[in-house]
Amino acid sequence: MTQKEIASILGISRATVARALKDDENIKPETKKRVLELCEEVGYKKNYISSILANKNQRRKKVYALLVRSKNENYLNGMLEGIEVLREEVAGYNVDLEVVVTDIDKPKDQIVKLKTILKYNEVDGLIIIPLLQDEIEVVMKEYPEVHMVTLDKKINNEISFIGSDYRSSGRIVGGILTKLSDDKDKVIVLDSGEDKISSKDYLEGFLEQLESNGMRDIRVSQIKNLSNNLDEIEKIQGIGEARYIYTSRHVSKVAEFLKDRGLGQLKIIANGIDVDTIGLIKDERIVVSTKENYFLQGYLAGKVVFKKLNGDKGYIDYKTKSEIVFKENISQIEANHEKDIFKNFNIM
Repeated sequence: MTQKEIASILGISRATVARALKDDENIKPETKKRVLELCEEVGYKKNYISSILANKNQRRKKVYALLVRSKNENYLNGMLEGIEVLREEVAGYNVDLEVVVTDIDKPKDQIVKLKTILKYNEVDGLIIIPLLQDEIEVVMKEYPEVHMVTLDKKINNEISFIGSDYRSSGRIVGGILTKLSDDKDKVIVLDSGEDKISSKDYLEGFLEQLESNGMRDIRVSQIKNLSNNLDEIEKIQGIGEARYIYTSRHVSKVAEFLKDRGLGQLKIIANGIDVDTIGLIKDERIVVSTKENYFLQGYLAGKVVFKKLNGDKGYIDYKTKSEIVFKENISQIEANHEKDIFKNFNIM
């Protein structure tokens, strides 16, 4: 059922239907009631993207996506693919969607580029992975007219958010480990510090699950700048008798180091997937990991922005589900099947 068909049934104009759906004050209450009752009866849902800015005489709207490049290439690539699908959906409408990428280890660069974009462009919408939340919140207070959605990190409970539940992913692999092991198994846990996005939450969720399930022989070792200090792993007390080792960062480097040092008996429990970890899972060096749905996050963040451009003022806080990755389902992960199923998700 379209707005035009609803208008025809009620004997009013399509513009009147549109005003009723937007809660326009300049429409008679009885007319508005008739429109809303019919819409509810026929299950009408407004197609925000197809209706947005259909008038070609209006100024083109500008949306910017400020993403970050991390050590895991799937992080950026997945979001880019999701945003690209959304870009194709809105092709032909008066909307320009530009992507700007900065390095995860250079958060100040993101602030500089954000300020430059806002100063020299008439920005209507913004998708951003906010590395420095407090500073970005201050900057955006000067631009209240910009419709904003944050990706993977929240700023506050007023700005819509689409992201991952990293803590839950940590609990998932922790729970699987407790099912695989027994009370005698020693577990080494590598704490490599915060990576500005996920590591802290992964680790906390993992440890919470182990502790709640009563695992006792857990050795947590803090190794800052892990990729450059792999030798510290060999110094961990009792590592020779351990059966499992957990890490959410530099997984492939840790696996290579363990193999070179004759510690191949250690089975790796991890969070996150990249090209190297896929091979390690196939070789059964990694027992289990999780994969976050960055593709869907990029797509949905764009969809929320376009919805807001069309007048929606609702707040959305949505975390995508992670997938558990074993050797048995790694072929599905390689196929990147999110592209085939993303249209089944609807949070609008």
